Amino acid sequence: MSFTFPFSAIVGQDEMKLAILIAAVDPTVGGVLVFGDRGTGKSTAVRGLAERVSQASALLSTRVDIARERQNQALLASMDRRAKQQLRLQQTVEGLSVAAIVYYVAGLLGYAAKALHAGGMPVDPDVVVGVAIPFVAALVFWAVRRSRRRLQISDPLID
Repeated sequence: MSFTFPFSAIVGQDEMKLAILIAAVDPTVGGVLVFGDRGTGKSTAVRGLAERVSQASALLSTRVDIARERQNQALLASMDRRAKQQLRLQQTVEGLSVAAIVYYVAGLLGYAAKALHAGGMPVDPDVVVGVAIPFVAALVFWAVRRSRRRLQISDPLID
């Protein structure tokens, strides 16, 4: 196990440290040729800066990961809101569909009652339609609920 001497602890090599820092920050410099007598800390300075750059890179990576996680959370929250809006819209459309079907079936029953009345049967078409509407509405509502339950059984992700 090797010990890396901290870059900031190197004393007396200010010009070398500055040149290495400039080369690390600005790639257009193209590098630095460090020379000197043995024991002047050339390799130690480079290893120390490499360790420092590695730590800074890890810290920056962590910050980027945190920012990405925040964006993902915001995106998921937005998708959740959108799914809830779509569900409300779907339920509204289903409600309108129930009303439209009841209106259509009541109209058909009214025409049938008018035909019976015109055929001589003692039937009041308005009474037939008025009495039939609650039953037709209950039947259509039950059919829609049954259909929704069947979908929930086949796909458990549907609420």
